[in-house]
Amino acid sequence: MSVIGYIVFENQTESAIEFYKQVFDLKVLEIMKMSDAPEDENNPLPESIKNLIMHAEIELFGSRIMLSDSPKDFGREVVKGNNFSLAICTDDKKAMTNAWNKLKIGAQINIELGPQFFSELYGRLVDKFGISWQFIYEK
Repeated sequence: MSVIGYIVFENQTESAIEFYKQVFDLKVLEIMKMSDAPEDENNPLPESIKNLIMHAEIELFGSRIMLSDSPKDFGREVVKGNNFSLAICTDDKKAMTNAWNKLKIGAQINIELGPQFFSELYGRLVDKFGISWQFIYEK
């Protein structure tokens, strides 16, 4: 199990990655655009966000950092202070579910822990202390 920092930008993830590459000589592990998600006929993606980053991972001094865009009017406004979360990444479903069930007490659940197209289990919440957490099952 590992804990990974997750940074959210408002339409600037690609620029941030390019900047951090110059600063740190980091390695880009993955980039997934919004357009890479399965198409939902009932809720098609606007053209204006198709090239934004849905999920990216970089390696910085041996540690992974995850990043993504959160476009305006797309679920949550990006404000300095709410643009960072801790991501619990594990292949231990039992430990993950146990921690989720305890942490969700008194929390604001953004996405209930469950299957997503990119992971068998994923959930996101803000705990009772205002800390944002993501739970990501990784095989």
